[in-house]
Amino acid sequence: MMGKTKYARVVVPIRSDKSFTYLVPDNLKAKIAVGCEVLVDLGRRKVSGFVVDFDTKSVQGIKEIRALVCEKPLFTGDMLKLTRWIADYYMCSWGEALKAAIPAGAGAREKTYVKALKPPLSTFARKEQDILKALAGKEKTSLYRLRQRFPDLDVTTILRRLEAKNAVSLSSSISESSLIPRKEILVTLVNKEDAAERVKDLRKRSPKQSAILEYLTAHEGNATWAELRQALSAQVSSLGALEKKNLIRRSSVLKSTDPTIGLAMEEAPPPKLTHHQAHAFTLVKDYLDRHRYRTMLLYGVTGSGKTEVYMRAASLAVASNSQAIVLVPEISLTPQTASRFIARFGHRVTIVHSRLSARERADVWRGIGEGDFDVVIGPRSAVFAPFPNLGLIVVDEEHEASYKQSDVNPRYNARDVAIMRARIENCLCILGSATPSLESFQNAKKGKYDLAVLPERIDRRPMPQASIVDMREEKDPIFSSALKEGIADRVKRGEQVMLFLNRRGFSRFMLCRDCGHVVKCPNCSVSLTYHQAKDILLCHYCGHSKKAPDACPRCKSTKLLLRGLGTERVEREAGKILPGIRILRMDLDTTRKKHAHRDIYQTFRRHEADVLLGTQMIAKGFDFPEVTLVGVISADTCLNAPDLRSAERTFQLLTQVAGRAGRSVLGGEVIIQTFSPDLDVIQAAASQGYRQFFDVESSERGELDYPPFSRMAKISIRSRDRLLAETTAKKLKKAIERRIRENGSDVTVLGPAPAPVFRLRGNYRYQILLKASGPMVAQKMLSPILAHWLAPRKVKVTVDIDPVEIF
Repeated sequence: MMGKTKYARVVVPIRSDKSFTYLVPDNLKAKIAVGCEVLVDLGRRKVSGFVVDFDTKSVQGIKEIRALVCEKPLFTGDMLKLTRWIADYYMCSWGEALKAAIPAGAGAREKTYVKALKPPLSTFARKEQDILKALAGKEKTSLYRLRQRFPDLDVTTILRRLEAKNAVSLSSSISESSLIPRKEILVTLVNKEDAAERVKDLRKRSPKQSAILEYLTAHEGNATWAELRQALSAQVSSLGALEKKNLIRRSSVLKSTDPTIGLAMEEAPPPKLTHHQAHAFTLVKDYLDRHRYRTMLLYGVTGSGKTEVYMRAASLAVASNSQAIVLVPEISLTPQTASRFIARFGHRVTIVHSRLSARERADVWRGIGEGDFDVVIGPRSAVFAPFPNLGLIVVDEEHEASYKQSDVNPRYNARDVAIMRARIENCLCILGSATPSLESFQNAKKGKYDLAVLPERIDRRPMPQASIVDMREEKDPIFSSALKEGIADRVKRGEQVMLFLNRRGFSRFMLCRDCGHVVKCPNCSVSLTYHQAKDILLCHYCGHSKKAPDACPRCKSTKLLLRGLGTERVEREAGKILPGIRILRMDLDTTRKKHAHRDIYQTFRRHEADVLLGTQMIAKGFDFPEVTLVGVISADTCLNAPDLRSAERTFQLLTQVAGRAGRSVLGGEVIIQTFSPDLDVIQAAASQGYRQFFDVESSERGELDYPPFSRMAKISIRSRDRLLAETTAKKLKKAIERRIRENGSDVTVLGPAPAPVFRLRGNYRYQILLKASGPMVAQKMLSPILAHWLAPRKVKVTVDIDPVEIF
């Protein structure tokens, strides 16, 4: 195609689902390919986009591609198909789907900077004056920072007006893509024996050169220049002198990242499979041998050995020159799962998660694509790992809501994306859970998925004995007598305890005893949670915080009460019950640092703590042989949520956390504290009765035609103007109902109604729920409406397909 005029169809990560055609300049014709990232002009901006197709038909008056960001394509044909499906199914733009499939922060980006040229004179409009005041006294300010400071203003439009008045100047620069390989200097000994002989001679005359040779000898003959500088404060002149003496050589190598450092466990021979594991593995082997797509639900009670089946499946995939993705629902589970896989597979295993830096994620992502790894483990974003020959995808704890991205586009569920990727790439997808989602178990019952069952624990160990404590009859609102005695007994015997409460902080709210005032968030319609460690009141939705007051903001009374439980308070009270008890807490507040999850996990595993207290982070996946007691502080925290899945989520959490007990010959016990001991969901969780729960819950859902018997979509309408949000929601509902009448779509409309959290981050929110008869029914009905729907400028409308929660 070198001699012909070549045009590229480019998709840009913006909300509009349009592609743009650009002329490929002669100097790029031989390099550019489908899947490459390029830099293009879009209006007045320079943006990065992705080439999805080529054409040679003549197009007049179009712009040229400015630059090729990476010569190696970022997307294969299969990944382009997958992202196109994501865009269609989850109703976002293709560009948004493509952006989600590469590491966050990757890709070239234009950075715009603003400089004030005039002071904020009174002749300017008020909003223009506000912008100029923010710019005053600064060399330059990024557009990103200005938008953060003025979230309610159309900053770009105001800046254009100011630029036309010569009041500001705008400049831009392009940041380099983090996916471009980094290089570093590797220093290597030419000959170890020669170096050893020369060390003695150099110690007196050139101690710095001698130190470099000794360091290299102690580190297998090589080290990076960065290591030498950090360890020895080495200087370039010393390297030059050693190079002239032919003792070392310098070379440029690709810089790499190893996020698995410190995770390896002692290698152990694979255990003998149980009868049920062997049956499940036979199914797995059949599909892997035939290289055929299939989805299999591996339903196994807690402690039944699902992970061993995953590892055997991965071994088969790797043996056939394929690769495997293992998805876990929580970052907290990544270290444990990775350690087990590393013990089996060595360092052909890597991990990806959001706690890695942007550069580290990019390094790992690139290494996956270049064949450096056979297995990748991580939360939902790992589903996009660019393996060249994918053979297996495992979705562990497939029922978990954390697989769903609900805050930004694309609002995808990684479990369902994994199934579609397996279909496109013709490989096996294993969904594993002790408490499968109703949707997955229903699909298995219908024969859409294969079902393999692990009904008993390894070595036929008994399930933990469960008891339900009616907290209405207890004096202490936190620890029942049974739980106090149980903790004391386990600690005395040298065993370990896990305590579960799915609410962080110290107290749920602060209440004035005199006037009844509850301190609420100014941005959200929720109370502020008290955090004792920092003595602040914090909103868990928007992050707003303030110092805890000494007096009531309304009546000035000092009689302020702290009500409700959080993990901080439980930690303090547990210390009072048993002075000297060693407690670790795992929640969002204690795991903000990079390796916090790993450190807490390893500390507890080494039995350097008696009790692990935490939120849902500890409820699944963990395997601690010395944990013989699990205490559920309050089983009621999720039950009262206005959500169709509240009972299901409560059952899953209770069953999963109960399963952490008794995973060795020591046996185990579970104590569930609740104010609703007679509820079916509590009784089912105590007995680990999944099928009992499934039958009752699915019957109730079927009567109401809720998922899994229908598909659901949630339309959110939000604005800082309450009346405008409400009016827009009603107009949108009318447009939807009109479309349904005209096309006969099998869709039921519910709402609009105020969202359960009506005000969030300063926005008033209304919701419309759609129940559709099958997949893509709601999307096909909605797409034409939203394509032409012009919502008021101050209103935002979002669509969430298959929402996992309604808040």
